[in-house]
Amino acid sequence: MVRLSILGFAVLLASCGSGLVDNGELTYTGGSELRTDLVLQFVNCADATVEVLDNDVGLDSRAAKGIVDHVHGADGALGTGDDNPFDTVDELDAIAYVGTPAIAAIEKFAVAKYGSTPTPDPTPSTGEKVTVESVTFSDAEVAEVLDLLNNRFDAEMPKVGLSSSAYFSLHDAPRPFTSIQQVAATKNVGTVALTALKRYVDSQLIPGPTPEPDPSGCVATGGTYDTVKFTQVEECHAVDFMNRARFSEMGALPDKGRLVAYQGKPRLADGSRTWATAAEYANSSGIGTTAVAAVKSAAASWTANGLPYDTVATTWANRSKLLNGPVAFNRVYATKMLPDSAHSGFQCAEIRDTPTAPNYLNLCVPRYICEGAICFPEGVGGYVAADGKLRSGTGNWELVSNGLVYKLANSP
Repeated sequence: MVRLSILGFAVLLASCGSGLVDNGELTYTGGSELRTDLVLQFVNCADATVEVLDNDVGLDSRAAKGIVDHVHGADGALGTGDDNPFDTVDELDAIAYVGTPAIAAIEKFAVAKYGSTPTPDPTPSTGEKVTVESVTFSDAEVAEVLDLLNNRFDAEMPKVGLSSSAYFSLHDAPRPFTSIQQVAATKNVGTVALTALKRYVDSQLIPGPTPEPDPSGCVATGGTYDTVKFTQVEECHAVDFMNRARFSEMGALPDKGRLVAYQGKPRLADGSRTWATAAEYANSSGIGTTAVAAVKSAAASWTANGLPYDTVATTWANRSKLLNGPVAFNRVYATKMLPDSAHSGFQCAEIRDTPTAPNYLNLCVPRYICEGAICFPEGVGGYVAADGKLRSGTGNWELVSNGLVYKLANSP
């Protein structure tokens, strides 16, 4: 199964950190404000690696390892029969060195990744609702889930954010699905997977932000943030700049402000960003008056230049600045497969801006994702979407994918 996606290549680059230490004596006490669905969705998905939990979320490394070991099972790999995803926050809390601070940190990261509010019921409904595994679906949502599973699986399911065990169970299940109860009865599908399906179909029924938004859709109202005053027009332009400017066009911002603007509100499925107001940026960790003023000034002299994607060449040039977050590419070419022996468990290829470009990155995809096929045949171009992390390399960057990669039907 050879796959490349239509929208862009989003890569998660990991940094180092000391980690949030939990003494093991605290326990999470619950409360109506905890976004349990997002917490469980994140810790059960392939994105929740030891490195991300330790370095990006800020957990104690022992807590990070305990979480991953629990989810991946004894064989240490997702998508196998011994996977053990978390079903409740209490189960997560029971992991050594995970307690109130750790769960709060996971929630904060998950909210930033997936969004903080549920999407409202998107279409007129007959009023029929059904609840399975504590997740309530409207009739419109049920119809959309069934259509997704029966007719659009290969094209869209990898964007849903399921654990690989739930993904492959649904992939291999007999067709057609005729009820949401049948979906819920599928092996490895429970509350977390159903919640992810519901959130995804809601986002499809109510279209979300796109890389080229209608300026009239700006919700910013103007205001003063960290002593920097914006008119409504200035704030809307600043938001547009943060969502659509390329990293190479944000050079006037201080380093921290540049990273937050480019990586702080990622939409990893397509490489776009989802800033809605300048207040969101001003309230981000590490952002102050200097960064907010720089965004306002840079936005004033910026003109949108197509899609918000950089090239392999400009990313290589900015490699020392790009840490701890996603970076997006437009079209790339897989120009050379790398020897299997060099990367056990992965299929790897050199990717370039053009078939003959001198700059290249190595993209490696876990073999279990390729399902025995070649993920990157030589010469295939197109848009690529995947989450990944930085690996050290000699003379190039090596990007190891944690997500699925798809072939675009009309690739050149």
